Amino acid sequence: MRVSPLLSIVFVALIAVDATAVFARPSAPATRPRHRADAGVQPPVPMCHARLVVRQTRGATGCFIDERVTGAPGDLRYPCAGGPATATFRNGVYAGTVDADGAVSLSLRTRFHFDDGCDWSSSQSIRGSLEHGLNFEYSESPVAGQRGCAPPCHATGTVEVQRASQ
Repeated sequence: MRVSPLLSIVFVALIAVDATAVFARPSAPATRPRHRADAGVQPPVPMCHARLVVRQTRGATGCFIDERVTGAPGDLRYPCAGGPATATFRNGVYAGTVDADGAVSLSLRTRFHFDDGCDWSSSQSIRGSLEHGLNFEYSESPVAGQRGCAPPCHATGTVEVQRASQ
């Protein structure tokens, strides 16, 4: 398609005028509307913290278990009124909930390769009550479709709760 030279000049001029208008506009100052409340903005949720300590596990004598709780204390964080929670240990993050009454339900799944030549998955949980005590449970199984794997191991432990301030 052939474009006339006059049409090309008009087109270039319009682009230049539009670009000048865009780049020459002063930026509007960032202000908050004064006539209405900040819709949808929630006040910060008060967060609670506790230190979780598992000194040892029981029931897995002679077994390797891929537990993530005994190496160092964990930091439990949750909304004080209840809600989503995490417990961060040195080598793993347990996720779940702490409800308004202090009931705790956290879990972690891991996968690992063992010297029996098999790939394994573990299921780990921390459950109970902040007021009446927490328990740790560990179970594992080989990933499906493998043969010649070692027998699975299971373990439990007591979780000490050391409350921290909000």
